Amino acid sequence: MSIKYENEFKEKVAREAISTNNITATSKKYGVNANSVRKWKSDLQVKLGMTEIQDEAEVEHRKDITLYKREVLELRRQLELTQNDLRDAMTLIGEKDLYIKKLKGGLNNPVI
Repeated sequence: MSIKYENEFKEKVAREAISTNNITATSKKYGVNANSVRKWKSDLQVKLGMTEIQDEAEVEHRKDITLYKREVLELRRQLELTQNDLRDAMTLIGEKDLYIKKLKGGLNNPVI
């Protein structure tokens, strides 16, 4: 026995499958068989001539990619700065440790 879905629901699911470009995730999200989502997506693409919805999805997808690329570049820059700061801190700690050892050595062997 097959489940009957409302057309509005089918279109909503199909639009999401198109915009996310992920039929599997969309089908799991809505608890619908992936083959049904695939068919609804195809039907919607035919109905709309695919130009309107595809263009919107591609524009949004490209915006997302551009945003993510910027974020990755900024995170890499921050990582490099943090690594440099860590390297400097480790150098200072090493120098302080050496200085402390020299001071302690001097105290243990006072010059009379």
